[in-house]
Amino acid sequence: MLGTLRPLIKRRSPIVLQRIEDALGELAGAVKAVEGPGGSMPRWDTLPAPERTEVSGAAAGAAEALAYVPEIVDPRPALPVKSSLGTEESG
Repeated sequence: MLGTLRPLIKRRSPIVLQRIEDALGELAGAVKAVEGPGGSMPRWDTLPAPERTEVSGAAAGAAEALAYVPEIVDPRPALPVKSSLGTEESG
């Protein structure tokens, strides 16, 4: 999916695209580090705590980086802010 959106994201926010690619690279590296023989994946509960922490942290980092994609792809107009008097102000 990211491959399809990459040109649009790159045009609108190349810095965010670089952060996304870096975060996904870190996640891929963390997953690769715990792979078993033949590319098999061990059960999560059998991984030592440091490896679980590494994979979890990388997954959280990737999710955080990807959270910006919807706003970049389909930006929404700002909503008017209401003052305490009930009138709308530009925000």
